[in-house]
Amino acid sequence: MSGPWRLAGVLVAALLVSSCSTAVGDAGRPSASASSDAPSAVEQTVQVDGNTLTITCDGEGTPTVLFEAGAGGDDQWFWRVQDDVQLTTRTCSYTRAGIDASRPAENSPVTIGSLSDELEALLDGAGIDGPYVLVGHSMGGMVAQVFASRNEDRVVGIVFDDSSVAAQVGQKDPVWEDGPGNPVDMVASKQELLRAGDFGDIPVVVLTQNFADTDEFDRSQQLWWRREHSSLARRSTNSIHLLAVSSGHMIQDEQPSLVVAAINEVVASARSGQPLAACSRRFDAVDGRCLPG
Repeated sequence: MSGPWRLAGVLVAALLVSSCSTAVGDAGRPSASASSDAPSAVEQTVQVDGNTLTITCDGEGTPTVLFEAGAGGDDQWFWRVQDDVQLTTRTCSYTRAGIDASRPAENSPVTIGSLSDELEALLDGAGIDGPYVLVGHSMGGMVAQVFASRNEDRVVGIVFDDSSVAAQVGQKDPVWEDGPGNPVDMVASKQELLRAGDFGDIPVVVLTQNFADTDEFDRSQQLWWRREHSSLARRSTNSIHLLAVSSGHMIQDEQPSLVVAAINEVVASARSGQPLAACSRRFDAVDGRCLPG
């Protein structure tokens, strides 16, 4: 199968490879030093369906920014971003069941919907109330889509960081892995994603990679990816779609300042109740370029 489905299959493989790699040192880490001013991080452990999950929150303020890692990612997935965001509001990150120290029960394979339910139970168990701004990378963007559709009263904004989309799921890849040994039933998950509704008028920023780290995809495949993300952006009447000019798939590592800028815009819009300003060259300084919605 060619075209979009070939792109989808290779991107799934790329997710699995990148999720098994370690963080690439301190290069590019945000320079802001919040440690002396921000409250100490609060870590909580919660039992969810026989799984031991840990969530760590830092900073103060509302809305709470929830980070959802890509496939196989842990609570450090957004460390280059979270250090800056916690200066202005509360941030929380966690590790899904079966990854690192989170211990799974015999409840595999999971679906994107069950991962969304897991997050909801974790937040409730830890007493972390909304409103929330979701930040989802890759497969984590799928979890954000379903969670937002099931928790409309709690989610006030979303940042999609090169999010995976339902159209990626083809006949040749019915099972993905959320890290080694953690299968995700993507046939059922695709139906959950297709049932997820639009996002209304909450602020949404969609960040799309520029395939800066690979020459594997031709122009038509790259444009297909952008179109899928444009469709994702149109699910809110209050959205911006940005190209991460210098990034491959790991935008939070390669252009953390762009991700921080996107989160700050969504948080400010959610707080004020005002729509996002129309996309403009204000993102030039962080190497972001406006794309059609």
